[in-house]
Amino acid sequence: VTTPIVLTLAFTMSAAHGFKEKPFYEQERIGLDGRPFIINKIRSMREIYDDEGHALPDEDRVTKIGILLRKSRLDELPQLYNILKGDMSFVGPRPVTTFQKLLANDNLRNSVRPGLTGLAQINDKNSKSPEEILSLDHKYIKHQSFGLDLKIMLQTPISLWKNRKSSHYRPAAQMKHAKFQ
Repeated sequence: VTTPIVLTLAFTMSAAHGFKEKPFYEQERIGLDGRPFIINKIRSMREIYDDEGHALPDEDRVTKIGILLRKSRLDELPQLYNILKGDMSFVGPRPVTTFQKLLANDNLRNSVRPGLTGLAQINDKNSKSPEEILSLDHKYIKHQSFGLDLKIMLQTPISLWKNRKSSHYRPAAQMKHAKFQ
């Protein structure tokens, strides 16, 4: 159902980057039982690195269209493929990279399939510390139910609307270790 939207957005982003970069972004994330999988997103940033090969900060690489994609979370649509493959679920803790040590190495967090949305996302995850995110993830896991999942899914669009003016950039400390394909 979302394939035409995903392809249109991917083409638009590829055109915005002068057709020099792949329209999709892939990154290894930690999944169920701590197993790695490849997450899929629509590329919202240019591939620009410093002299040492580290990606420049998000704000130096994101395009105007990319900002809209990130704020609307439309760049996340290809993750529906991850859900179909069984790597992710609709609701759960967001999948993290290995360099997010506190979250990536948490056994309780890794005991459930990561989700497209979750308790941390509807509580403005970008303003939370890793410890606060972990606390919300634990709360979700301990109280996981169909009713809670439904509540989170219904609150996700409201949260997106309320947080549309907040930053959707990763902290600069994360960028030092990020590798892009």
